[in-house]
Amino acid sequence: MAEVAGRAQRSILTLIRANADRQSEMSRFDLTCLATLYRLRFNATAMEVAMTTARMLAEDGEEAR
Repeated sequence: MAEVAGRAQRSILTLIRANADRQSEMSRFDLTCLATLYRLRFNATAMEVAMTTARMLAEDGEEAR
């Protein structure tokens, strides 16, 4: 698991890990995840956040084409 995590792209999720390297700017995923959190109700489940984030990323990708 640590090997896979070591190759993963850095994101806002590193804020919740203790010894994570910080990156200097937010990725598209970071911005979309934050937009999702502001868009949903305060007690949304993790699954709702994940699915809404994925849908917003997919919709954004379709508009770019």
